Amino acid sequence: MKLKNLSLLLLLITSNFLAANVYSADVLTLKKAIQMVTQNHPLVVSKLSEVDSADASLEAANWGRFPTPSLETASGDGNLTAVLRVDQPVWTGGRIEGAIDAAELTKNAAISAVDEARLDLQLRVVEAYVDALSNRNKLNLANKGVLKHQKLFEMMQRRVKQDINSRADLNLAESRLLQAKSNVSTFTQSYETALGSLEELTGLVVEDISSVPLSKFELAHLDILMDQAANYSPILKRLSMEILAAQKEVEISKGAILPQLVARFEHTNTSEVTDNRFMLVLQAQPGAGLSAMSNIRAAESLIRVLENSKDASLREIKQLVRADYASYTSSTNMLSTARNASQISIEVFNSYMRQFVTGRKTWIDVLNATREMTQAELAYEDIKAQSLISKLRLLSHAGQLTNILSE
Repeated sequence: MKLKNLSLLLLLITSNFLAANVYSADVLTLKKAIQMVTQNHPLVVSKLSEVDSADASLEAANWGRFPTPSLETASGDGNLTAVLRVDQPVWTGGRIEGAIDAAELTKNAAISAVDEARLDLQLRVVEAYVDALSNRNKLNLANKGVLKHQKLFEMMQRRVKQDINSRADLNLAESRLLQAKSNVSTFTQSYETALGSLEELTGLVVEDISSVPLSKFELAHLDILMDQAANYSPILKRLSMEILAAQKEVEISKGAILPQLVARFEHTNTSEVTDNRFMLVLQAQPGAGLSAMSNIRAAESLIRVLENSKDASLREIKQLVRADYASYTSSTNMLSTARNASQISIEVFNSYMRQFVTGRKTWIDVLNATREMTQAELAYEDIKAQSLISKLRLLSHAGQLTNILSE
């Protein structure tokens, strides 16, 4: 008997544990959404593969310091000649060091490209998350609106049966009820679409989302936010690394004009003689024609292109921050007004209901007051969503959002 009770207890504990895990997987937080998209999204995985490729290129560049073996064979007049050479660079005019530095800068640029992809995905998650949060709240308001219109419809049914109101008033109440139900369908579809976007981004099954705890956090001044965004910007870091890498390419191209000094061991083996020699070789390999000069001009042109792209990206970042800050400021200033308007609309509806009973307001006045009350609540929700998404975007551009969500 005791064994049976113990088995039931273990089964109950296991069931509760599994239920808790399912719930935590279905209800998505913004922190979890950002973590999933910045770690597992295919775009991030692809950029991480580019980092691995750049790391392999850096390893290959480092091998330039090591000896290079070569083997030549030739036959003629019935004789076979084999020559084994091993060249050790002694001085290359900075070509090897430049190639290593360029490869390392390219790797750093690839790492910044990963962060660039993560920031872009984070902004997409923020937009989808706030969209889902806003449509969920609107759906709740729409459902409340249906309940209000349902009560009004039922009240009018009773009044029509008692010959207090006409059938036209009942038809009008039914029409408004159907409109309220249509709003529920619209917001349900919008909410499900936003959840679908989160599922596509995170790769998780999302049944619901949690609220965003940012109400106590205040944003810095616009100038500070723009500086923070410029300092954090992965695209600016990537372009800076690419500019430095291009400058190294200029140095490498200039070094190609100069001769290089090589320590060579040469082993010659023929049918008649075997010979070993050690020597210092001065090599000049400037390339075909004036190709070295053309390479220098190409690298210098690339630097100018990258510098212009960096300046354009900096302006775009500041413009985005300025626009989000203006949106946040205006929407935040409108919140109190929208909240008051919503509260006043509720008071007007209650007043109209009392006056309708005494015959001082018409039925259409009551229904219009009901609609205006719902519209005021939806408008307030729109302003809250605008304020929240602007705030989240600003924190994302400044590189602060993930740290704040972790606190």
